[in-house]
Amino acid sequence: MMRVGRLRKIFTTLLAVLVAGTVLALGIGISSALAAGIPSDSSSLDPVMQAQAPLLAASNAIDALVESAHLTGYSGAVIEPTNDALDLYWNGPVPSQVARLIQGLPVRLLAAPYSLAELDSEQRRLMSVYPAIEETGVLADFSGITVTADPAMSALPIVSTIKTSVNYVHKSYVPLAGRFYDTHPFWGGDAILSSTTYCSFGFEIAHNGDNTSGVTTANHCGEGVAWKTYYGGTSVGASVTCNPVTVCESVDAVPVTLGHALPNSDYQPYIYYGAWNATTGSPVIASANPVLNANVCTNGAYTGTSCSTNTVTAVNQYEIIDGVQAGPGFWITKTNHADLAGNGDSGGGIVTFGTNFSSATAYGEINLADTTTGTTCSGAPNIPNRACFYRIFSVNFNSILSTLGSYLCTPAKC
Repeated sequence: MMRVGRLRKIFTTLLAVLVAGTVLALGIGISSALAAGIPSDSSSLDPVMQAQAPLLAASNAIDALVESAHLTGYSGAVIEPTNDALDLYWNGPVPSQVARLIQGLPVRLLAAPYSLAELDSEQRRLMSVYPAIEETGVLADFSGITVTADPAMSALPIVSTIKTSVNYVHKSYVPLAGRFYDTHPFWGGDAILSSTTYCSFGFEIAHNGDNTSGVTTANHCGEGVAWKTYYGGTSVGASVTCNPVTVCESVDAVPVTLGHALPNSDYQPYIYYGAWNATTGSPVIASANPVLNANVCTNGAYTGTSCSTNTVTAVNQYEIIDGVQAGPGFWITKTNHADLAGNGDSGGGIVTFGTNFSSATAYGEINLADTTTGTTCSGAPNIPNRACFYRIFSVNFNSILSTLGSYLCTPAKC
């Protein structure tokens, strides 16, 4: 058995984090607030991610305005392949608040026939009415819906009032249930072990009602299960039993908790970054929605942090996980076909980082892998029965928070 020494948590500077958080809260300096570079797999700045940072900041500001002002008509956002503009799709007249917000920013307005709310509602309806549907998504220009259905059911027409592209083919996906020797307070990105499987920690959250804190992992890893560190056997808590069970299944996420309300020293709003045996961490300062064509990092404990050539290739997707419709989420493809995630990485976070890992923003968790994209595994050695893939699915973390009735822990909040 491989033995790993005790990992020491190294704190990164909080000054830049607090400044960035203040700027975002005030709604000013959008282009500079997230203009920090995002590290590649070699821990250097990835120029693509660095170029996209102000575009992601603009998208996050638009999202926040749409939610806070209860605006209708928003369809979606796409980063231009040249990384010099954000395409904002809108259904109907653009509200004056949005026009003022994007004035002077690298944002291009485009018309869309449907709002995201309309598309999302129809996706959910189709999956509830037609059991043959295995997957739904939105077209890249938000002009309609994509549907993947069991080919054995091709004789039954799928009827929708929205433009729908139907592909009859059986999809083969697998949950990635599978650093290693953490101590209190526990961080996201940990390798965790139960009596039957191994998975990863995502992000620290706390319940809106009683402030009980915990760390997320994938629900398919198991509800009502006791978890411990991979080496050393230290208890990190137990995953809750959701009531009803479909609550956690609908976003494939579940909190692991030691059952204590804040303040406590059970967990901390940091995530490990780097290789599978990393000892350094980054503070989690915010959550955001994914943007098409954006580059993001995966942070499964067993593969480690992977950033370079990771592209968001589809958004507002729904998948069937353990027989239940889960989403909305997004697909990530590693375009050089190296491993993005493998068994054991389920529950690990999807993030972007600030310069020199000074901060992290949560976008989702690792939930599924496309089994047609198998590739050679890197990461932790001597882990049995691992298979790795270069295309994975993640449920939006903002949807996870709202569904679980929880809030994201940050250094300023927990």
